[in-house]
Amino acid sequence: MLFRLIIIIFFNALAFTALSVKTSADCYSASSNTIGSSGQCNGMLIVDRTMLDTAIADNSFSITGPDGNLYTFADSAYNIFTGQMTSLYGLFRDKTSFNADIGYWDVSNVKSIGSMFRLAFKFNGNISNVSIYNRALTAAEVLQNYNATRGRYGI
Repeated sequence: MLFRLIIIIFFNALAFTALSVKTSADCYSASSNTIGSSGQCNGMLIVDRTMLDTAIADNSFSITGPDGNLYTFADSAYNIFTGQMTSLYGLFRDKTSFNADIGYWDVSNVKSIGSMFRLAFKFNGNISNVSIYNRALTAAEVLQNYNATRGRYGI
């Protein structure tokens, strides 16, 4: 139960980050395996679930973009854009070696994260702010919570 709570909190923190960054329509409508040209996906490789699954299956956690650069899951000079993803269900399931900073991932459209880190024991993300609600928050409430705590993280 605690693990599920931690994952939910982690993705709430990512959603807060996604709200604070200027978005661009092409980030969410461009074809996968293209490089974003503006907004928050500028210079990032736009990915789909198949691309992620392939990079996870071969344990590289990286994807070669159409420009020949290696785009990694972890925060690096060449990042991936996950803003079009709607499900991350089971993504890192049983990946006992995965432990990378994916805090920059845009999860604003993700609806399912069940079993995302199941048995991924090495993943050690930093979750430092916990809030539990008995209802879904409105976008205004999420933004208010983000603004109230972002100073703690230098944002």
